[in-house]
Amino acid sequence: MLKNEGTAINPKSVRRVLRINNLSLPYAKHRGRTKSRNLFRPTGPDQLWETDITYIPTQRGMTYLMRIKDSFTKEWQGYNYSRSCLARDAIRAVEDAVVKAFDGEVPERLVLRVDNGYIESFHSSLKMDYVWPYEFQD
Repeated sequence: MLKNEGTAINPKSVRRVLRINNLSLPYAKHRGRTKSRNLFRPTGPDQLWETDITYIPTQRGMTYLMRIKDSFTKEWQGYNYSRSCLARDAIRAVEDAVVKAFDGEVPERLVLRVDNGYIESFHSSLKMDYVWPYEFQD
């Protein structure tokens, strides 16, 4: 809230104040994360695409944004913005990306991965800068 209003706050100071007032939860240590798993790492563009869905609240109800990103070039390949969050909406985002990148023909070795930190980070920034400070009618 304060960050959106332009006030600079050090996260460590916030944690300290919360801890002093017994309002903080114990620190969670993340074990067995992505580093320890054997995940595919692309060596060039159009080998691995990443995707995720986020919600955007409006006065008329919830809307959903699905984005597709090339993990090697970090370029956005396609998206779908919809009032529903159904499988067909996810397919439309993939189809949009395939048409834009390959004129509708999918290469043989393209991998599509869901829910990763890079897209989650983008959606967080998008919401922090453009969604939460405003109230959208539609």
